[in-house]
Amino acid sequence: MKQGLKERIDSHLHWRISFYATLILLCTFLMLIVITAVTTGTSMDSEVRAEVQIIAEKNNKIVQSVFDEVTGAIDGVLQYLDGEYSQSTTYNEGTQTEIATDGTQNTTQPQYYSQIYGVPCSKSSYEVELVMARHFEMTVNGNEAIVNAGAGFEPYCFDGLIEEYSVYCREGATAGRLNAYDVYSQEIYYSMAKEAKGPITTPTYQWEGVDIISISAPVMYQNQVMGVVSYDISLDYLESQMQYEGNFDSLQDALIMGDGEVACTTFDNIEVGESLLNLFGDAASDVTSYMGEGNAFTIKNNQDNQFYAFVPVNAAGGTWWTVVRLSQAEMEQATDQLVITLMIVSFLFMLLIVFLLATLIRRSLKPVAELDQALGELEQGNILAVEIHHKGKDELGHLANGLQELSNTLKNIVADEIYILESYAKGDFAVESRMPQRYVGDFKKVLVAVSEVSQKISYVFNHIDGVSNQVANGAEQISSSSQTLAQGANEQAASVEEMAAAVTEVSNQIENNFENLRESNTQTEEVFARIEVSNDKMKEMLTTMDEINTTAEQIRGIAKNIEDIAFQTNILALNAAIEAARAGTAGKGFAVVADEVRNLASKTAEASQYASKLIENTAQVAVKGKEIANETADSFEVVYEGVREISNRNVNILESAKLQHQAMQQTKTGIDQISKVVQSNSAASEENAVASRELSDRSKVLKSLVMQFQYHKEAEDRDQYLVMDEEQEPLQEPNDAPVNSFSKY
Repeated sequence: MKQGLKERIDSHLHWRISFYATLILLCTFLMLIVITAVTTGTSMDSEVRAEVQIIAEKNNKIVQSVFDEVTGAIDGVLQYLDGEYSQSTTYNEGTQTEIATDGTQNTTQPQYYSQIYGVPCSKSSYEVELVMARHFEMTVNGNEAIVNAGAGFEPYCFDGLIEEYSVYCREGATAGRLNAYDVYSQEIYYSMAKEAKGPITTPTYQWEGVDIISISAPVMYQNQVMGVVSYDISLDYLESQMQYEGNFDSLQDALIMGDGEVACTTFDNIEVGESLLNLFGDAASDVTSYMGEGNAFTIKNNQDNQFYAFVPVNAAGGTWWTVVRLSQAEMEQATDQLVITLMIVSFLFMLLIVFLLATLIRRSLKPVAELDQALGELEQGNILAVEIHHKGKDELGHLANGLQELSNTLKNIVADEIYILESYAKGDFAVESRMPQRYVGDFKKVLVAVSEVSQKISYVFNHIDGVSNQVANGAEQISSSSQTLAQGANEQAASVEEMAAAVTEVSNQIENNFENLRESNTQTEEVFARIEVSNDKMKEMLTTMDEINTTAEQIRGIAKNIEDIAFQTNILALNAAIEAARAGTAGKGFAVVADEVRNLASKTAEASQYASKLIENTAQVAVKGKEIANETADSFEVVYEGVREISNRNVNILESAKLQHQAMQQTKTGIDQISKVVQSNSAASEENAVASRELSDRSKVLKSLVMQFQYHKEAEDRDQYLVMDEEQEPLQEPNDAPVNSFSKY
C-alpha cells in the first residue's frame, strides 16, 4: 500500500531527517530572502528617492538660473537708474537756461531727442534711453527664457519734458515703447511691484497665447516709485527644459508658486492655475508646513500613491518650488522583480541542496532499515528469525553487533524458558535450567524469578497439603459446634419470644395508664380553670362590698346633715313664732306659717332618725356580709392552691408515664432486634454446619488435586525460598489458630 508523506516521515528515519533538514533550510532561506529583500528594497527605495530628489534639484537649477539671471539683470538696471537719478538735480534738464551778460535769461532749444518717442529730452535721459534699449534688446535676444523686457515710468519721472515714458523690447524686435500709461500702469507686473515697493514675481498669465510670468522691481528714488522694470519669462521654455528623459516612465515635473498654485506642469491630473495642494487631501496641511520651513523635502501621497520631491526656488518676492513626482508602483517594481528573482534562485538552490542531502542521508542510514527489520521481528516475537548482516566500525556497526548479540542471548533464554514452562505445564515444578550461564546481567533476575516461582509453588503445594488436612479436621469440629450452637439459638429464640410477649403486655398497660392520666389531667385543668374564674368573681364581690360600706357611710353623713337642717329649721320656726307674737295682729298669718314650718321640721327630724337607723342596720349587715365574703374568698384561695398543686402533680405523673411508655417501647424494639439476631444466629449456625461438611468434602478433593503435581518435598521452610522484592506482597501464612476459632470474617 502506498504511504503518504506523513506516514513516511513517521515510519522512516531518513525521511524524517530529510524533512526536518528541508524545513530548517526552508526557514533559513526564507529568512535570508526576507532580509535580503527588505535590505535591497530599502536600499533601492532610497536610491530611487535620491534619484527623484536629484531630478528635482536639476530642475531647480534650471529654474533658479533663469530667475537669478533675470533678477541680476533687473538689479543692474536699477543700480544704473539709481546712479543716474542721484547725479541729476532736476527732471526738466531738457530746457537749458543761460544767463546773459545784461542779466536777462535766455532759453535755448533742447539739443537731444528721444529715439523712441521723437520728443526733446535731456542729455542724461537720452543716454539712459540708449543704455536701456540696448540692454533690453541684448537680454531678450540672448536668453530664450526671456520673451519681453522693459521699463515703464510714472508721469514726468523719466524726464521733465516727457509725461508718459516707457521702453520695451520683445523677442526678435528692437526696442520700442509700451502702450499708454493708463494701460501699462494697470498691468499686474506694474501694479504689484508699485504696491510692494520691492521685487515681485507675478502669477501665471497669458501673453499672445503664451503662458508667462513676470519678474518686476520698482525704480525707487528718495522713497518714491519712479517706475517699474519688468522681465517676462516663458513657462513653455522652462517646462521644456525641465522635461525628464530617463528610465522612469511615470516621472512628471511641475513649477509651483509659494501658495501651491501651479505655474507650469506635466502632471496629468492638474492644470495650470490650480493648487497642487488639492492632490494631497488631508495631508495638504503637512505639505504646507514643510513648505513653510523653506527646505527641500520628499513626501509620499496616499491619495494617488505618488512620491513627491519638493525643492525651493528663490524667486523675487517669495519662494517657488520645483516638484517632481514618481508613481509608487514604479518605485516598487524593481524591488518586486529583485525579490522574485531571489526567491526563484533560492528555491532552485534549496531544491538542489535538499536532493543532495536526502541522497546522502538515505545512503548513510541504509543499515537502519535492516536494524529496523530486526527490531520488528523482535517486536513480533520472532526471535529465532532475527539475522543481521551489516558490519561496520561506526555507530551503526556497533549498534548492529549489539543487536545481534542481544538476539542470540534472547534466543538461548527463550529456548530455556520454553523448556521450563513446558515442564511446569506438565505439572513438574522441580525442573531446573539447562543453561544458567546464559542468564547474564539483568537476565539473571529472570532465572532467579523462575526459581522463586518453582520454590514458591512447591511451598504452596506443601502447605496446601497440610492445610487441607487441618481444614478437614476443623470442618468436622465446626459442624459439631454449629449443631450445638443452632440448638441453643433455637431455645434462646423461644425465650426471647416469651419475653417479648410479656413486655408487649406491660407496654399496653402502661399505655392505658398513660391515656387515663392524660384524661384526668385534662379534667383537673378544666376544674382548675373554673375555680380560678370563681376566685376572680369572689374578688370582684369583695370589691363590691367595700363599695357598699363606703356608700352607707356617705348616706349616714347625709342623714346627719338632714337632722341638722331639721334642728335649725325648728329653731328658725320658733324664732318666727316669737316675732309673730310680738307683732300682734299683724303677725298672726306669719305665726301660722312658722308653726307649719316647725311641724314640718319635726317630721323631717323623725324621718331622718328612722332613715339613720335603717342605714345603720344596712351597714352592719354589709360589714357582716364582707366578713363572710372574706372567709369564703380565703376558702376559695385554699381550694385554688390545692387544685393547682394537684394539677402540677398530675403533670409530673403524666411526664413520668410518658417516659415509661417511651422506655418500654425502646425495650420492646430492642427485644424484637434481639429476637431477629437470635433467629439469624440460629439460621447461620445451621448454614455453618452445612458449609463445614461441604468444606470437608472439598478439602479431600484439593488433596487429590495436589497429589497430581511434582514439587520439592523439602520446601517446608518458607523463608528459605520466599525471596521477594520489597514492593512485592508477601504470601499469606496459613492460620495456625485452633479450628473452632474460625469465623466468616
